[in-house]
Amino acid sequence: MTRINICLLILFISFPLLCQTGEDKKEPEDPQIILPNVILDIEDLSVEKIEATLPEEEDVSPMTRDIPLEEEELNTAEQPDWELNPDFADTLSSENANTGPSLFAEAIIGAGNVNNIFCRLSFAKIGDEPRYRFLFDHKMLDGYSFQPTGLGYSLREDYLEAYFKLRSSGFGVETNGSFFDAERGLQQISPYFSEISRFLDLNTLFTFEPITNFRIHTGLGFDLTQKSLTAGAAPAYSVTYPPTEMLLRPTVGTELEAGIVKWLFNANYGYRNILGGSAYELHRLSCDTKLSVELPLGLNVSGQVGYFYSALNPVLVPFEIAVWGNPVESVSFRLSGGYAVEEVNMKEVFDTYPYAEFPSSLNDNHGWTIQASTQFNMGNTLLISLSGKWMMASRFLKPSATQSATGLLVVNELPDIMYISTEGGIQWNLSDWFHLNFKDTLKTSWEPALTFINDFLFEAVAGNDESSLGCTASAGFRNNFVDSPLLPLVGFNAYYRIADFIKISLDFEDILFPLLGGNRYMLDAEPFITEGIKGSLMINLTF
Repeated sequence: MTRINICLLILFISFPLLCQTGEDKKEPEDPQIILPNVILDIEDLSVEKIEATLPEEEDVSPMTRDIPLEEEELNTAEQPDWELNPDFADTLSSENANTGPSLFAEAIIGAGNVNNIFCRLSFAKIGDEPRYRFLFDHKMLDGYSFQPTGLGYSLREDYLEAYFKLRSSGFGVETNGSFFDAERGLQQISPYFSEISRFLDLNTLFTFEPITNFRIHTGLGFDLTQKSLTAGAAPAYSVTYPPTEMLLRPTVGTELEAGIVKWLFNANYGYRNILGGSAYELHRLSCDTKLSVELPLGLNVSGQVGYFYSALNPVLVPFEIAVWGNPVESVSFRLSGGYAVEEVNMKEVFDTYPYAEFPSSLNDNHGWTIQASTQFNMGNTLLISLSGKWMMASRFLKPSATQSATGLLVVNELPDIMYISTEGGIQWNLSDWFHLNFKDTLKTSWEPALTFINDFLFEAVAGNDESSLGCTASAGFRNNFVDSPLLPLVGFNAYYRIADFIKISLDFEDILFPLLGGNRYMLDAEPFITEGIKGSLMINLTF
């Protein structure tokens, strides 16, 4: 079959996704609704490329700094076998994007032990507008850590996404949405067989530019979250079973650019309703304004102040002062501080803690925060990245070791938590084809007892985008953490590019698991165990 025929086949398969919804993982250049992601991006001891530049200030939402729901970035339980990259077309060069319409398609299929089967189909159009992107992912495995199949040591995930963007004559429309459905076995720990989480996210943004450098935008976001259990009688909750949450978020704002000065204003309304639970119904009102100025020597400074109101937090005044830039070609940095507000809903809890019970309270987080980050790029040879974050959260949701009658973990609200996180990384390019990565993350919190997690990753990467053969070897170490610290998490990946559009990959995870003499447990989810050793063979087709 020729490339054209294969591409037409994938287009035909992907066509029904035109009616599905999806979520854009990247924020567009224009101001838009800043909404939490439906799919939690969880950092694992896996391959991660350290980027060379800091994000632009406009790409960061300064009034909604993350006050974490406890070590979410270190959770290894739900890391996909392959990188879910719905923005794969956006990684192509801007030069290609400006030469006219371009169509790209990608298909990945694979299988492995623990009855692992997965596939991915994606299709995108970039270049001349309209632009759009579609994605479907499926993953299924059964039989964690040498456990028998059919007993709840299993995982199934399905993800649909769609994105559309059009700009013409000072008017623009951008819409995206996604649907994620995951079923996780409860590993004979619960009287139920499995839990099912569903997330639906729809967003639309309209922009209008009546005069040059002045834009008006308005948009609407809608989220639907549901949690259910399979087998047995329905649990007795204070809300209708299964718990179902609806979020509605309209917004309106303006943006003005005048030389080195940029001014933004946004006004937002949020409505939360959990069916059958009037005590969880909540109205939120917020607005904020921001002024940023470009200074000499590649520096920028901004100030932002806002107002936030809800029945749980009658009067809050979040603000932030930030400075960032590239004072010299090889150095970039960002320093910010202020008072931040983070909205907490059922959606965020189940995103972060899949095995969590329905929470008894859902209060918004707010508190003081300071963040700093810098990167040193020494030519094409050495890249050093450092970052740190301090915050004092008013309240903090965290699963306890206590299990409810359903077997899921009870979520407790901890008040006045101080949290410190530091991270350092080094990428050393020994050649165009071979480089080494080092990364260390330390997270500390007072609850009020002192706890910390240290996470170290080393990896050696051979190969690049143009090479026909390559591999990656990695080893990760953790301290003071329920996963066994006695043996590192060792992984290996190798690929061979048969042709420009065909690549075969072989991947192994947690190779030393058979020597462990026991199980590794999921972070913040003990006694639920991880997948253990896993191998898979993948075929990647791109057009």
